[in-house]
Amino acid sequence: MAEYASEKGVKVQTVAGDPPAPFEGQVWYNSSTGNHRVNKGALVSAWATGGALNTGRQKSASAGTQTAALAFGGGTPYSANTELYNGSSWTELNDLGTARYAGGGAGNSTAALYIGGAYPFSALTESWNGTNWTEVNDLNTARYGGGAAGISTAALYFGGDNPPDNNASTESWNGTSWTEVNNMTFDDHIYFGSNGTQTSALGYGGNPNYTYTESWNGTNWTEVNDLNTAAARQAGAGADNTSALAFGGVHPTLSPSISAFTESWNGTNWTEVNDMNTGRFYLSGTGIQTSALAVGGSPAPINSSTEEWSETGGNQSVASS
Repeated sequence: MAEYASEKGVKVQTVAGDPPAPFEGQVWYNSSTGNHRVNKGALVSAWATGGALNTGRQKSASAGTQTAALAFGGGTPYSANTELYNGSSWTELNDLGTARYAGGGAGNSTAALYIGGAYPFSALTESWNGTNWTEVNDLNTARYGGGAAGISTAALYFGGDNPPDNNASTESWNGTSWTEVNNMTFDDHIYFGSNGTQTSALGYGGNPNYTYTESWNGTNWTEVNDLNTAAARQAGAGADNTSALAFGGVHPTLSPSISAFTESWNGTNWTEVNDMNTGRFYLSGTGIQTSALAVGGSPAPINSSTEEWSETGGNQSVASS
């Protein structure tokens, strides 16, 4: 196999971020994130309208990919509804054991978790096996509006609200029980975007109109660079703490106040990209940075709509050999 240097005439550079103007096919090592990156040509990205939910709602949770996703829970009123997306349409499946909204979703379409939620605030955890939901061990701290990351056997739940106070708690799930780990830096994360894994997660934005972002490395949270636009009640998607997409939300001082903004995270900075077709808040999101799904939201009558994000080209992370 030909060496990269012999093909391109240059060696792989080490850069604290991304080069300012990489050529198509250029590879570099981002020392800030610990990833190799490649430029895949001109960036093309946009939101497209997908199939509508059968039961419109806000404050639902979601899990999975753009072509195999679950949406579950929500309100108002409290909902136990579960639906499966196949890339074009939603199908109703078996309900949650306990109806609630504003919980966290982790996993995929055949193995998922619904964590916490408002009932009026809950420590419940339910596990999905592809057919049914089963109640499993509770969170240590009941709350709603927190962020979630990971899979059904290795998940993370963080932040949220436990009235009368917001909560910075982080809990780790091992497939059987929850363990308290190190708290978030800020104690007022609620209704914010989140994504990632149990050992590599992000939390960003949230009430009341924050821009700050926190990164989890499996042990501690660290404050990193802010979003460009503050937004509350927004959603997110992404594989880990080096790649994410934040979208939707609301900010009362913006015009319009209901946001269609979308921002993309490269492990160091947020960049504004193309807006959603319809601004909304209290929505849920799933998928990855380059292939995401936005589900439901407020205000009516858009709370049954789905949008699909597609991104090709640009600077992308690659697996290291």
